[in-house]
Amino acid sequence: MKLVLIAIFGIHLFIAFYSTLVNNYVLYISKELGLPNLIIEFNLLFLASALVFTPILFYLKNIIGKKRIIVLSLINFLVAIAILFYGIYTNDPNILLIGGVLEG
Repeated sequence: MKLVLIAIFGIHLFIAFYSTLVNNYVLYISKELGLPNLIIEFNLLFLASALVFTPILFYLKNIIGKKRIIVLSLINFLVAIAILFYGIYTNDPNILLIGGVLEG
């Protein structure tokens, strides 16, 4: 069952990286074409994936323990909200900020 948890967490991280990459390309294309800023919708998609991931963690609470579940859930929501506000705040398509990695 620990492999299942690792797989679910890996899928969630993949969604996070993918949505952040897509955010930067969509922001760049929308600026080039003069379209409104679409980055907020993609960050909301990531936040929704966090909302899906947390109940799965609570379902698996008997396997890895309640304290670890609470910590993982809090980290998950904080990262999702941080990326959401970062996407609203920035308008620079050359920056990729996730997990402390800056790429310009």
